[in-house]
Order: sequence, then C-alpha cells, then structure tokens
Amino acid sequence: MNRQVVAFLSLFSLVLVLSVYYVISPGQQENSIVSTTPENVENVSQETYYFSSLALARNERHQEIIDEQVALIASNDSTPSKVVEAKEAMQKEEEIMLLEEALEEVVMQCNFAASYVEILDTYYNILAYRPNMKADDELLAVDTIFQTTDQYLQENEITWIYGLSPVVEFRY
Repeated sequence: MNRQVVAFLSLFSLVLVLSVYYVISPGQQENSIVSTTPENVENVSQETYYFSSLALARNERHQEIIDEQVALIASNDSTPSKVVEAKEAMQKEEEIMLLEEALEEVVMQCNFAASYVEILDTYYNILAYRPNMKADDELLAVDTIFQTTDQYLQENEITWIYGLSPVVEFRY
C-alpha cells in the first residue's frame, strides 16, 4: 500500500511541476527576446529552447530528490530523526529551486535573451545568452551580472550562497 502511495505522489508531483513549467514557460520566452532581426530570430529560438531544456532537466533532478525524501518519510522503517532530516532536505531543495529561478530572472534583467542558473554543492553556474554579443563585452557583462545578483541576494538576505563560488558562462 505504501509503495502505491509513494508512486502516486511521485508521479503526481512530477506532472504538477511539468504542468506549471509548461504554463509559465511560453510567456517567459516571449518576453525574454532582446532584439529580433531576421538574421537572429532562429538563433534566439534555438538558444531559448536550449536553455528551457536545461531548466527542465534541472527541475526534474530536483523533483527526483524531493521524491526520494517523500519515499523516505512514507517508509515504515523511518525513524523520527530521519523524517526530520528528510523534511529539511525537501525544504532546502525547494529553496534552491526558487533561488535558481529568481537568479535566472535577475540575469535576464541584464539584457540577456536567455539564462540558466544551477546551484551545486561547491559552486553555482550562471549561463547567459545574448545574440550578437562580442567577446570584448564579456567582462562588462560579468560585472553587470555580479552586481545585479549580489544586489538581489543582499536585498533578500540570502547569505548561504556566499560560501559557493560563482561561475559565469556565455553563449553567443
């Protein structure tokens, strides 16, 4: 009986996350295009789909971790301390998911057509795309990204991420 409940909850939560993603995703893609000329419309579309697929894969990994914690909580063999640890792990994973999406929006405010943020154990990766960006503009873009993300983190009092090293990559 417990396996059926866990399986149902896992599938239901995955469907829910994917549904929300697909409902929200098209609006974000339309607003994220910086400038579209006939030459770069195809590139922008390909890049935004690439970034969307990265985000979808990242969200699926997060959901798998949450599902594992749900299974642990639902298990008859779980001790109260393991249940507490599982709930804390789920909360941390949800916090990471929200911060990744928020940082993507912050990077988009820096005049990028698409962005992707992934927070890992020792660093967080920021991948950004701007059509027709030149290699000479990278230093200024990195500075702008660092300033806007630091401002967001300070305003929202998110201090735990300061222990992680940022890595910025560009696609152009």
